[in-house]
Amino acid sequence: MEFTLADSDGDVETGLSALVITVVELLIEALEQEAVRRMNADNLSEAEIEQLGRHLLTLEAELDSLKTELEIDEDVSNMKSDLDSLIRSALVSSDSMRHGQETPNGVIDFGKPEWWFISAE
Repeated sequence: MEFTLADSDGDVETGLSALVITVVELLIEALEQEAVRRMNADNLSEAEIEQLGRHLLTLEAELDSLKTELEIDEDVSNMKSDLDSLIRSALVSSDSMRHGQETPNGVIDFGKPEWWFISAE
């Protein structure tokens, strides 16, 4: 899998803008998940929940506006998809190596044994 900042026309500025907005969107998603976790644990007051919701909606609206203005909505979607595929591939590879399974490149790798740090002396 190839990961590049240039868009289909080779424009690095557009690719970089898409990357920045993608990262910010991923951070917002993480904040939303943390907010839900804290709400479910009853760690937020009603006022805090309302304020957090307003701030997150404002951030999302601003990002949508930027994507429209910069015409990078599709680029951001593609980048999210590419990052998702890259992360899933890395996790599968890592899991395969831990369990001595065949990796996507056909190599069976058992990784370092759990006791690799023990000295024989």
